[in-house]
Amino acid sequence: MAELERHQDRESWVSWAIEFVRRGLWPADVITVHGPHASSADHFWGEAEAWDESGTWSYMVEFQTPPRHGGDRRGVRLWDAEHPGTHFPVVRGSAMSHAQRRWLRIARRLGGNPMATERQNLRVPRRQRAG
Repeated sequence: MAELERHQDRESWVSWAIEFVRRGLWPADVITVHGPHASSADHFWGEAEAWDESGTWSYMVEFQTPPRHGGDRRGVRLWDAEHPGTHFPVVRGSAMSHAQRRWLRIARRLGGNPMATERQNLRVPRRQRAG
């Protein structure tokens, strides 16, 4: 298990946060990830608190990747932990807020460069952060 903290585990946190933002959610500062590194599982799973764009609704979100080795995030599913039948599908870019589109654009550009992630302003809007 890994507790990925936004400021300390920046590169890994951003790689998972991208999946939340693609679904119209702002993740909390900590994303918990379980997976193949510590077990015989062939997929990753985890949970994090997240907020909608307005900051009005918060969710405890669980996620799981399909069976695959490595850090591949393709096909990851996210759902509301309190209502397991409620999934968060990928949102079309045109349906995202300007802030979410901008955040994704920067995050994807910096994807494999940990030094660049430190220099770039990849902040989750204050109203969506856990207090």
